[in-house]
Formats: sequence, C-alpha cells, structure tokens
Amino acid sequence: SVTIRGISGGTNVLIDGVSINDMNNNTKMLTSMNALDLERVEVIRGPFSNIYGSGALGGVVNFITKMYDELTIKASIGYGNPLQDHNAPQNLVRGFISLGDAYFDKKFKIKASYAFSTSKGYAADEAWTSSTEGSVSGYIPTKSSTGTSRYIVGDMGRQSYGTHDFRLQSKLDIGDNGELSASFNYSNYNYKHIDQKTFLSKDGKEYWGNSSGSANQNGTAGNMPYTFVGGMGNEDYNQFIESIKYKHYFQDQILEFNISRLDGFDYWNGPNADASPFGGSGKQTYTRHQKNTLDLFYTLDLNKSFILLLGMDYKLLSMDIDNNYIADWRYMKSAKTGFAGKSGGDSHFIGAFGDLNMKFLDDTFITSIGNSFKISAIIL
Repeated sequence: SVTIRGISGGTNVLIDGVSINDMNNNTKMLTSMNALDLERVEVIRGPFSNIYGSGALGGVVNFITKMYDELTIKASIGYGNPLQDHNAPQNLVRGFISLGDAYFDKKFKIKASYAFSTSKGYAADEAWTSSTEGSVSGYIPTKSSTGTSRYIVGDMGRQSYGTHDFRLQSKLDIGDNGELSASFNYSNYNYKHIDQKTFLSKDGKEYWGNSSGSANQNGTAGNMPYTFVGGMGNEDYNQFIESIKYKHYFQDQILEFNISRLDGFDYWNGPNADASPFGGSGKQTYTRHQKNTLDLFYTLDLNKSFILLLGMDYKLLSMDIDNNYIADWRYMKSAKTGFAGKSGGDSHFIGAFGDLNMKFLDDTFITSIGNSFKISAIIL
C-alpha cells in the first residue's frame, strides 16, 4: 500500500494515468510490478479529491512505464535467500522480460512485458496464544497489554507467495498534435500459509490439540487447540485492466479523453474453528468487482503562472460476493459443501470539477483552488 501525509488508504495509485485502486481502494497489484518496467514515478502530495475522487485524499502516485524508440529486448533474473532464517523472504526468485519496437518513423510504438516473482515466503505476522496452560509443555508465558497471563503456543509459519504481471502497450502519434494509446494488463497475486508450528508437546510428541476430528500431521486424531487458526488463509487475486486514451495538443490547451475498465476476481479461503494447518473445513469468499471509468480533461495555460483544469468523469462500479463452505480450506478448488450467503450491488457516479493552479516567486510557491460536484446512485 501507499501512504502519503499519514493517511492510510488515501492515495490514488495510477499506472500510465489509469487507476489500479479496486473497489476496496486496494492497491495490492503493486506487488506484481517490476521496477525495470518503469521510466519514472510522479508523486503529488496533498488533497486532490476534487480531481481524482475520495481515494486521493492523501495524494496521487503515477507510475510511468517505458516505451522504446527502437527494437529493444530486456531480461533479468535474480535469486535471493536470507543467511539467517525468518529474516527475509526465503528462496526468492524474481524475473522480468520486455520486447518493444517503433515503426513508421517512430510514430507507432508497441511493447510487451512480463514480470514474475515466487518465494517460499516470509515469517507470518501472528503468534498463536491461549489463555490457559493445559496439560502440555512447551508454551511460552507472556502477558497481554492489560497484564493478563497469556501463553504463546505456536505461530503461523510462513506466508509463501507468487506474482505475475503481463502488460501490452501501444502508442500512435496522429499528425503533429494527437496521441492515441491503448494498453492491456493482467496481474496476479497469490499467497498461502505454510510451515505452521506448534510449541507444545505431550507424552514426548508434538501436540496440536485434544479434540476429536481431522488427522494431524502425525496421522493421529486431534485438531488445533484453542484459537490457533486466527489469521490463516489462502488468497488468489486476479486483475485485468484495459484502457484507451487520446490526447490532443493545441497551442496553449490540452484536451484529453480516457476510458478504462478494471475487472477483479478474488478467491479467499479461511479455515473453520475445527480445522488445522493440515486440513479441515473452511469458508471461501469469491469476490467479482468491476470499475468502468470515463474521463474528459481540458487544460488551459492562461500564462506561465496560472493553469486552469476542467474535467468531467463517469464511473460505474459493481461488486458481487459469494460465500460458500468448502471441504478443505487449503485448496482453492476444494469441493463446496454449502452456501453461506451472497451480496453485491452497482454504483454510478457522475462528476464535474475544476482546479486553478497558481505559481509564484519563480515557482517556489505553488497553490491551487478547486471544487467538484458529484451525483451518485447505488443499486443493491
């Protein structure tokens, strides 16, 4: 995630001017990007909600990707492993390849790129605790924030992960003043929890619990003791983004038209209370969300100190969430054993905004005045 001016979740993140914030204002697809694909990063600090919406209360970050003026092939592969366990991602492999060229006197440019990473994971961020000692050994005594006795009985192990990012881009110069560009992007981020640990032992053997149920790692009956399963889960997040942009330059004016669509498909599996790290029933949440955006910008350079920006935008947001019970929480394609619920709806937003940017004292003092007007309709 990106935090500007101390506002968590208040940054609008763009790639080549197209927002990647999903319906939950999540920008996890940044994880799949590779720095070798970038030309520069533009950062705007300050409240720009009147232009970019409520997601830009802290500011805006725009990642600008590279386009090539001649036949160019780039490739990179890297591997890393910590010298000391649990200090960094284990068995990390990261790769990147891109191919681009320019045609018709460099008026038409096209590029394809692919980036990936995979790792056995980093130390997960939760320890398992219990409020009772039980007839076992190996726990670590501690205190809660209120001074209550607690017992650390295990940890979540590692969060292994993988990422994929495929990007196809094109740009066409139309005459001396027009610029048409189009792009397609697919990103994937997936993770799962592995190598969970129990610190407990009983009768000289590793101990996971004392209730009847699924077999544990040693093949004997027993589920997780206490509330071990808190925080565990597996996720597979997919995002598709298509965009078309046209920009026309006049002598002291710029007219820009953008249309984009973001589709997200997210599977999340979590264990039920009677499950263990080695299997058991769980619940799957399948989320489908879509964001369609149409933007129109008009920029007028009044003089070297005053720039007027006017714009209109339309957004159609939709989301559907299905919750189902599954036989084994570890597998995304596990058999469904029951229906847990469904929710969703559509939202329509129409807005207009204006912003006057002013520069004084040889651009050492910059300020702006803006206002916006929005109409929204929500259909559940």
